Amino acid sequence: MRLQLPPVHEGRVLTFYSYKGGTGRSLALANVAWILANNGLRVLVIDWDLEAPGLHRYFTPFLIDPNLRETTGLIDMVWDFATEAMSTDLGDDDPEWFKPLADFRKYAVALRYDFPDGGVLEFVPAGRQDASYAERVGSFAWKRFYEEMGGGIFLETAREQAVSGYNYVLIDSRTGVSDTSGVCTIHLPDILVICFTANNQSIRGAAAVAATVRAAWAAEPGRPGRPKRIIPLLTRVDPFEKTKLNLRRDLAKAEFTGLLTDAVAPDGQGLPELPYIPFFSYEETLATFADRPGEREAALLPALERLTGLVTEGRYTSLGKPPEEAERRRILDLFEGRDAAAADIAFKAVAGKRFDVFLSYNLVDRAVVEDLANRLVGEHVRPWFDRWDLIPGVPAQPAVVEALKSCGAMALIVGQAGIAPEQTEHLKIAIDLRSSSARSGASATRPPLRVIPVLLPGVKRPSPEKLPPVLAAIPWVEFPKTLDDSRALQTLAAGVRALSSPLGPGDEAVADECPYRGLESFGVENSALFFGREALVAQLIEALRSPASGPGGRFLAILGASGSGKSSLLFAGLLAALKSGALEGSASWPVASLTPFRDPIFSLAVALSFVQGR
Repeated sequence: MRLQLPPVHEGRVLTFYSYKGGTGRSLALANVAWILANNGLRVLVIDWDLEAPGLHRYFTPFLIDPNLRETTGLIDMVWDFATEAMSTDLGDDDPEWFKPLADFRKYAVALRYDFPDGGVLEFVPAGRQDASYAERVGSFAWKRFYEEMGGGIFLETAREQAVSGYNYVLIDSRTGVSDTSGVCTIHLPDILVICFTANNQSIRGAAAVAATVRAAWAAEPGRPGRPKRIIPLLTRVDPFEKTKLNLRRDLAKAEFTGLLTDAVAPDGQGLPELPYIPFFSYEETLATFADRPGEREAALLPALERLTGLVTEGRYTSLGKPPEEAERRRILDLFEGRDAAAADIAFKAVAGKRFDVFLSYNLVDRAVVEDLANRLVGEHVRPWFDRWDLIPGVPAQPAVVEALKSCGAMALIVGQAGIAPEQTEHLKIAIDLRSSSARSGASATRPPLRVIPVLLPGVKRPSPEKLPPVLAAIPWVEFPKTLDDSRALQTLAAGVRALSSPLGPGDEAVADECPYRGLESFGVENSALFFGREALVAQLIEALRSPASGPGGRFLAILGASGSGKSSLLFAGLLAALKSGALEGSASWPVASLTPFRDPIFSLAVALSFVQGR
């Protein structure tokens, strides 16, 4: 097999590494990532600490699957590539066969928080935390991955695809010296932040790794546009033993000789430090919410802002717009475990509101989906759109469940980046809600939740094997070029309205019937589920209402290609409307539905003779 190096892009990759554990490495990374996103940047965070994953704990209030029971991640990504590489005789026929697999975005979950200025923070976990996780990590052969499968170029491609879509990619590396820590410290980063505490073992171990990394970088053939820096970061600095602390500061300066020019911040203060604040030892809490804006005493945020300025070469030196005080307190309560009423909070977020459709989308497509949401409002459809309706900091899953309960439909929206992991989770919740409703036998006041797949403009529909099975056999609403396509918009709006309308007398049987019939046509008995052709049905009724132009009386033929929906239009559309009294005197009209012959004129003649014979 042949793998080719990708082009170099402008984004930057930062690895946070520590030789020993307990340095606060993940804490530093999570807060720097948050500060960058809060400044309106697109940020991707990857938990590469496969042996002891825990970075997700800093983002728990903003994850739909906070314990990662169903969410895939990094180890799943490399296994997917390795399985394909080992099972397929790829040769040189397609040198780019691996690129769709080298896409972190397929495994990234978006944090549900409305960052200012369009900022985005997405997270790639270490992997799905199920019973087989340890086995998947322990059995993966990194040496073979590199030497026999082209793993180095695979990761380089993944890296370049990531920095083409994000301003910063932050990697939380494994401690110590291992295959995975070598990938994170040598192969991937532009900037390596080495975290160490003020003791001899931590300082000397970190300095030795820094020397090894610098030597490895110097031996690389080099690639244009990839200047690299190493930044030593002294963490958990406790000022109460001042004499010993100053001795370790001097030792760190001596051990990291030659690196200090990289570590000088724009303010000229020299080697960066993070103070030890006992508060942060008890929960995985972000300082961006724990510390009040402008607070300096016993606060961690100012040091983290300085670190952010250092790694961005002075571009971003503050949190930017801070959260409102009420929001800050609410989210801090969630971090501290005072979230027993989370479901109640989520319920209150939708209480008293009636939504028609839940918009499930990949955060990459947020701008275009918001445009679609506004257009649906113009069609008298009330969408649940997280940016409008999700309370920042409320655990996403209970809010999503309550929102889906209030909707008659879920629009699963697919853009260029494909279906995101959180969309798959939305789909599972929708299916569970439908199943539990059927098992309970509760009387329905509206049709049960249905899924409508929606394809954004300029996007090709994914092949069936790449879709969840429930989506593979049902029709899609497709916007061919732009959202200005009124036919697609009206089809979506009509479908949502049909699925969200209260049930009338005798409609209970419809409530548990799937509105999508695949290749089967809709009959008169399915008229409550038939939508999208109201305008055409009205035109047909108007044609029948016009005076007869010949001795044979009024005659209407519906012709079209096989599978175009003629029968559904006739029975579930026109005949259902006529039966409901849309045209006086129509109850006794004869109707013929014929399988088309090869000659359409002959088909028409047969139909006409049948009607005249009646």
